[in-house]
Amino acid sequence: MKLQTPNESHQPVAEKAEVTFPSGLIGLPNLTRFQLIVDPKLYPLVVLRHLGEEELDYMAVDPSIVLKTYSMVIPDADAEELGISPDGECPIILNIAIVHPTNPKKATANLQSPLIINRQTGVGKQILLENCSSYAVDHELDLQENP
Repeated sequence: MKLQTPNESHQPVAEKAEVTFPSGLIGLPNLTRFQLIVDPKLYPLVVLRHLGEEELDYMAVDPSIVLKTYSMVIPDADAEELGISPDGECPIILNIAIVHPTNPKKATANLQSPLIINRQTGVGKQILLENCSSYAVDHELDLQENP
């Protein structure tokens, strides 16, 4: 299933929302419950906070902000599992970002395996795109001051 990210809306979400990844994240299958935190001071990044014994924060970014032409081909089985369709409500789409520890303005994002979250159910999955070879795992982000 092909999805185009909505460039105009930048996918607004609540300030805080709980999301569940039943399969965990790629390489981290035990991390399944998270809180998505939107803080205007961190724009364009958002925080994905693990809700478990270990409090771990991951930075993520809306790919439509990173790359206006970002277009995903999601395996049909994954789209069906998440209950999303091309003509339905757009899911929340995020990419894990790695921020350089000594230079917070320097960061990269993995555009090959986004986090896709169903807005209605709060259930998500990290998906390896069928067209992953079109994108980098370390796409450089341009993190400017918040306008």
